[in-house]
Amino acid sequence: MLNIYSRPLVLKLLLFFNVVASLVPALLISLDINYFEHTAHELEFINEFTISFITLILLVSLLKQDEEGAGFDFSSMVIGLLACGIA
Repeated sequence: MLNIYSRPLVLKLLLFFNVVASLVPALLISLDINYFEHTAHELEFINEFTISFITLILLVSLLKQDEEGAGFDFSSMVIGLLACGIA
């Protein structure tokens, strides 16, 4: 799992999951806001936790690449930690 950047299919699936997980609550709200408001909010909340977990995996993958001799990308680390902190 730490070698996630070498698997483009996995990254595409994660991006697809993120889009679908954001689209479903938006669709529910557009159908009937009074009925689906709580459900859509809970789905979006779960999506934020999932995305923060994926961000942590990507961050660890970046840090592991640094230990193997690649250049350290401090901005990626800060952005990843900031995203997890916000979520």
